[in-house]
Order: sequence, then C-alpha cells, then structure tokens
Amino acid sequence: MNTKVYVDGGIVIKTPFFRYLDAGALFPTPPEGAEIIIPNDEIDGYKCLIITEDSAPSFFKGYYAKGGFATICQLAPFFDLTINKCFVSFEEKIVEAVELLEHNDVYPPTRQNLYRLTLLSVVASLDTLISDLILYISTKDRSCFLKIIGHLGLSSKRCFQLMARINQMWCDNIIDSAEQEVINLILRKSYSSLDEIKNILKDIYSLSIVSPVGLKEIIEMRHLIAHRNGRRKDGTNIDLTKETLIAKIAVVKEFSEN
Repeated sequence: MNTKVYVDGGIVIKTPFFRYLDAGALFPTPPEGAEIIIPNDEIDGYKCLIITEDSAPSFFKGYYAKGGFATICQLAPFFDLTINKCFVSFEEKIVEAVELLEHNDVYPPTRQNLYRLTLLSVVASLDTLISDLILYISTKDRSCFLKIIGHLGLSSKRCFQLMARINQMWCDNIIDSAEQEVINLILRKSYSSLDEIKNILKDIYSLSIVSPVGLKEIIEMRHLIAHRNGRRKDGTNIDLTKETLIAKIAVVKEFSEN
C-alpha cells in the first residue's frame, strides 16, 4: 500500500471522523512516489476532494493537495487517544463512582438502587476502557484494524465484504465508508464478556491477562442489573452492601492494572 496520495485539486474535510498520516497544500507537482486522485466534486467551480463520514479515503495515508487544504471540524477524541489517556479516563470514572457512593449513601429505601447503579457505572467504565484500547491501536496499526473486524460479531459474508472494500481503499484509493463502518461497530459493541475481552486483547496486543477471582461474577451481575432489573433466575433480587460493593470495585481495578 502506497501511503502518499496527491489530490489534483483541493481537499475539504467535513467530518471529525477522519485523520491523516501527513498533509500538505499548494503542491504544484505530486511528491515523489505519490499516487494521484482526481476529485469529482467542485466548490465554486474548483475541483475538490470533499471528505465526509460517508465518503472518505483511507485515514492510514498522507494527503497532499495541488490547491488548498481545509477542515471545518475538530478531530474526534478517539483519534487522539494514548494508552495513558485510556487509563486516566477509566480511573476518573472509578473515582466518580466511589464518590457518588460515599456522598449519597444516606437514605435506606433507595440504597440498593444506588449500589446497583454504582456497579453498573463501574462495569461500564471497564467496557469503555476496552473500547478505547481497541480504538487506540486499531486506528494506528493497519494489521490490528483488520484483526478487530473478526471480533465484531459479523457474519463471514459481511466480514469478507468489509475487508474487500477496505483493501480497495488501501490499494486503489477508493473513496468509501468502510473504515468508518468499522469505527462505528467498535463504538457500538458491548465488551461485557470476560472471555471475549481477553481474546481481543490477546489478539491485538499479544497480551495474556490474568483475571482476578470474582470478575466474571461481577460482569454477570451487571447484566442482571441492566437487563433484568437486578433479578436472578430464581426470582431473588441482587442485594449489596457498601463493603461488598467497594470490594467488587477493587476487583475491576485489579483487572485494569493487570
């Protein structure tokens, strides 16, 4: 895949969901080794490559324009992720959950609702951490971008079609939305299966992570609270104490540290 593209016209970016390896404007001739895109769109009679979420080239390349280069959007936050930012954001949400618990545990009739919502928030923070870690590496490493497609729960046919379209974007500079569709799928997916989380991280980070005792139970408890209003299969309700909830939060933090 050639990572240099010369646009014989201007470039206008109308979406926050597009980044580029490098960029430049007012290039009278293509940079050495660059492939050429002749844009089909026009603004005031001037040829332009207009980039939107539904119509974009690959964000794994650098783009150099014969004319002007303009963007009307700030870059989406997930493109600016670092490993440190992923974990700082997670820690902030855990602190918020604990503070919510510490400062609102005052009215006994609503105590169980508070405890359950706190547990939901903590597991949601773990879910978001996994999503952020996936977005961090898959938007910077093409092999990881392809690997994650196999973890998104798509049919074999849909996987094949999506990867074929991405290959055309990478090799033939086709304007498409395939990369954006993968980003949307990563963001929509719930990472609430411990085995699935471990498999994904092993595949894209080559890491085998030890899960602390009790984490699987906590994730299953979150499912019952979110989807069954805290009721177990036998009809009993999940009841927590402040002490057990603090212990469960510590288990989730231990997994993130691992």
